[in-house]
Amino acid sequence: NPPLQNRHSPYILKSQNDGPSRRHACHSERGIRQLLTPIFAIIICLWGTLHTRDVEALQSHPGLRMGREQYYKHAEPDRPEFVGTMERPDPITGKSDSYYPGHYQAMKFVTSFIILLLMSDYDNALILKLFAFEFANSYSSLFYIAFFRDVRRL
Repeated sequence: NPPLQNRHSPYILKSQNDGPSRRHACHSERGIRQLLTPIFAIIICLWGTLHTRDVEALQSHPGLRMGREQYYKHAEPDRPEFVGTMERPDPITGKSDSYYPGHYQAMKFVTSFIILLLMSDYDNALILKLFAFEFANSYSSLFYIAFFRDVRRL
């Protein structure tokens, strides 16, 4: 007997004795794998993010206890491009400090992420945006092929 192939299935049956039960088992396994693969990837990404934050938090406490407080308390200069719209007293130092009101911050948050007081915050936001863009630009085709493209046409 020649191998049989169902017109709806890409799998070739070895003989007529394998029957439809084997064909349906292959389809159900493939469907489960296609469903669980993106879920597994998301779980691994979330675990990696949370684990990294936990490790950073654990590493910062010994540094504070071992005399690195001056690094954390170091006053950072303001970004020259930052211009606050209102003044308020700083609760710690009592000096006047410029800031954006809450509703203005919400509007700006929706439209732009560039309103940052400190230069390091600005640099970190820029690095994050560049990383996200490069990741999407580099790997979007792989995600398309892995999760969305019809496998039978490959």
